[in-house]
Amino acid sequence: MALDVPAPSQPWCDAETGLCWQNPQREIRENSADRPLIAAEAEHYCESLVLDGHDDWRLPGIDELRAIIDGNPATEPGGDCGIAAGMATAASTNAACHGGMQYAGPGSNGCYWKAGLTGTCDNPDPAAEGHPLETWAHDRAVDDPEQWIAYVAFETGAAGFNHSCSVADVRCVRDDDGRTPDCAATDTCTDSAPFVSDPALTATCDADVCASSDALRVTLHLPDKLDRVPYQLMAFYYSDANWTMPPARPPDGGTDYNQVMDPAIDVGQPLTMTVPACTYYREDSLTGDYRLYVYLQMEKKFPPTPKAGDYWWGSTTPVTFPLQGTAHAGRVEALEIVLEPVR
Repeated sequence: MALDVPAPSQPWCDAETGLCWQNPQREIRENSADRPLIAAEAEHYCESLVLDGHDDWRLPGIDELRAIIDGNPATEPGGDCGIAAGMATAASTNAACHGGMQYAGPGSNGCYWKAGLTGTCDNPDPAAEGHPLETWAHDRAVDDPEQWIAYVAFETGAAGFNHSCSVADVRCVRDDDGRTPDCAATDTCTDSAPFVSDPALTATCDADVCASSDALRVTLHLPDKLDRVPYQLMAFYYSDANWTMPPARPPDGGTDYNQVMDPAIDVGQPLTMTVPACTYYREDSLTGDYRLYVYLQMEKKFPPTPKAGDYWWGSTTPVTFPLQGTAHAGRVEALEIVLEPVR
């Protein structure tokens, strides 16, 4: 079904960069078909957009998207954050990319964007409790271009890489070439976003192979009595070829079920979870050597980087998937883990 949008406000053109921006961003309305979009859909949406009489809109690059950040110098153009076109996922571990205080930017609604831009930066992410949506760029991480796409989070001014099957906000851009559309002379310009959710675009992300993937069933123990309920527990796989402790890139496997809020774990109260050897969005099984990383985060903060008072564990040797033979068959191996305090 085509998604019709209400008449948007005037696009905002940036004299510094020569770019014009959809303003506000694509609208997301609760309980409607105007849901947030995965990366492939975002590109298709911008290419379909007709706004202010122009039909040459496109999804911005990360360098273009960073050029409208305001209020967080580290991610503004020339800042210390290394998220840019042609970069790998490890660039997102740079603390300079992590943004400032939420909704403390100089833009509308406390967003970290330039004056003249409107919209909201607090649309909730349906897959991450308490976390607002990022805004898509089109650039892909050079070390894993199929899965990781660049973004800016305008509620903090952060920049990073998000999984291609995640959903996010979209703000399209076009080059300000000075052209006046023909329809302007007759006042017949019609704005439309004839976006149709194409099953071909979402087929990979709609798949779910995790039930048939091999898995580790891990029982997690703590060495110390806790004085409060932890904020969250995460257990994910990372490719052995890129392994560091703590990991310096987004995870390669484990699902949203392996990210537990307010986990019920303590001394004498172990927590058991099954970590399937499949990708986070369930579209593919893992093949090869992987390390398991477990992180117990005691206090809420973003990004979830370990600090003193937290607990963690990382594999000393890799696990090879499939567990037996050449194909996944839902096999499960048990593993007992004692988490260690972060010093």
